[in-house]
Amino acid sequence: FQWIKFSRFLIIQSTVIKYSLPQEVNQALLCIYDMNGRQIKQIALSERGGGSVTINGSELTAGIYLYALIADS
Repeated sequence: FQWIKFSRFLIIQSTVIKYSLPQEVNQALLCIYDMNGRQIKQIALSERGGGSVTINGSELTAGIYLYALIADS
């Protein structure tokens, strides 16, 4: 079973993306996409339960981005 959550965010200086993963999840990825649908960053999530990822503005140009949390169990 695999679940995916899509959301969008605006980055100027930095953005914190909070997530919660059940203990049963084997693998989880946070993928960042530009508004053209190109994947520009992929982050493996190793923490189970509540966690967060900070995306710094120095990593991306200012703008609106999409992220997908992809997990399997």
